[in-house]
Amino acid sequence: MKEVLPIRNKFGLFLRSILFGLVLICFLAFKGNIERIAIIFITLIFISFLTDKKFSNIYFTVFLGGIILGYTLGNLILYYYTNNFDTPYNSGYQINKHKDPKVAVMIVGEGESPTYDFSVVLKNIYNNGNWIKKILAPIEAFKYKLAYEKAGKSIYNDLCKEISNKLQILLGPEYDIHSSFLHVTPNIYNELAALGKRYDKIILAPLLLNQSKEYINMEEKISEIALGTQSQIEIIPLLWQSEKLARQMVMKIAKQTKIEARGLTGVIVLRSDKKINLHQENGFITRFIKNMKKHGYDVNKVLTVDFIDSKSIKIGVHKLQERGINKVIVVSMSSLIDNVSRQWKIDNIVKDISSKEQIKIIYINGWGIGENLLNELEINIRLSKLKDFK
Repeated sequence: MKEVLPIRNKFGLFLRSILFGLVLICFLAFKGNIERIAIIFITLIFISFLTDKKFSNIYFTVFLGGIILGYTLGNLILYYYTNNFDTPYNSGYQINKHKDPKVAVMIVGEGESPTYDFSVVLKNIYNNGNWIKKILAPIEAFKYKLAYEKAGKSIYNDLCKEISNKLQILLGPEYDIHSSFLHVTPNIYNELAALGKRYDKIILAPLLLNQSKEYINMEEKISEIALGTQSQIEIIPLLWQSEKLARQMVMKIAKQTKIEARGLTGVIVLRSDKKINLHQENGFITRFIKNMKKHGYDVNKVLTVDFIDSKSIKIGVHKLQERGINKVIVVSMSSLIDNVSRQWKIDNIVKDISSKEQIKIIYINGWGIGENLLNELEINIRLSKLKDFK
């Protein structure tokens, strides 16, 4: 006779399964005391499952259903928590009658929390990821948590502040340089609303290679702030058009290879893993490859790869080996520096392939700060002032 699970047992199992799903979310997304408490609860609930000793198809159906429901509830709670507890930028503008005659320059970076912050990481995933990433957001957050544990901290914000300081010296006292971020504090919209009360003229300098959905949303919000503060706000061109930045990337590679070995060096260019303007990305990669040719590299040994997983990079390495190379340089050029999670993934993949294929592979992580980047920003800021602030 087929065993039937009593209604009371089904209900108890379902509640435990829901709790298991919720606690699993806590383990994945949080760290510290909450993570440790979650581990204890997961262990206790799992032991309670093992003591049931009544495993059947109905049991596993109720068990999995409860976990999925608990996971979904936990994910929704995190979504609403991370998106509903922001401090909105000030829309009640009180404009100073006597504004500062200087031009304010706002350096705008994507931004990344120096250490793991679940709210920052999750909000970025929920707002910028596709539906699959939104559903798997706690798992993605767990990957970030592991990456931070390995990397120690993110230096993205420090690099942005260093750029601001160097530009202040280059531009001189006629400009007041500020910095802000899209994903962390100081938030671009709060900072811009505050600057709009003090300055008539504001120039935004995004440290972004190409256009994305997030960038388009940023433009719309900036237009709203400009109207509210009655300030002139201009945005300098994105960096995909920059010949100087393309040369800077080539020079970073050149430092890793001797002149006589350039023809035997393979290069893998990793595309952005975000939804961006592909035409602009392709335009920058074309500039980069032209500059590679000028510096003595074989363009047939330069590959562009969609960074999906280790397999995509491994295939690229194999293709280059067939073309005769003794070294591979993996270049990530979609940002100032890769975020902690992407860095961790690429670094692990490169080390693994290098060990298995017995070939030297070097990972170049973003543009970094260079004279070319600083000159490009300086020129665009000065041109923006001359063109739009007559």
